[in-house]
Amino acid sequence: MSEAAEDTRVYSYDAFVCYCEDDRRWVLDVFSSYLESEFHLRLCVQDRDWLFGEEVLKNFAHSVENSRKTVLILSNAFAVSPWSHFEMTVAQSRFIEDDQDSLVVVLLEDIAECNMNPMLKLQLKQRNHIEWTEHRVGQRMFWEKLRYVLTRPSRSLIDVVPPRELFRSVELSA
Repeated sequence: MSEAAEDTRVYSYDAFVCYCEDDRRWVLDVFSSYLESEFHLRLCVQDRDWLFGEEVLKNFAHSVENSRKTVLILSNAFAVSPWSHFEMTVAQSRFIEDDQDSLVVVLLEDIAECNMNPMLKLQLKQRNHIEWTEHRVGQRMFWEKLRYVLTRPSRSLIDVVPPRELFRSVELSA
């Protein structure tokens, strides 16, 4: 199979970060601060980069369209937020419509079963995600994984060879 088509467009941001209000301090003080200072990534963060006075939906659409990737910061607060579900739906739509692997999922904490809806369960089951940890060694691995996925070009989803585990051995009966 041929090499998957890469996204070669030029973007204003490396990533747009979707998060809920409860996770705002962590996103601003830890997540974006580290990625921007250590890896010199350009992140679009709504509390800092959205245009004051502009409609929320226009700001949101502009952020998604002008970012190479969209990062979902998943937490229990995110899981129960209607606005966060809207953001996740839009991010998934772009992921499918553009045929680009542009969605990055960060799991900030284990999501309680009572907070899981079918779409979130599917998201966590079907997509690889990067888990935050409080352990120093684990955090180094977290940042390196994140740097890798945020700096590599997005690739076509259609041209990707499916993982081996999707294929099961089927016995043919005579």
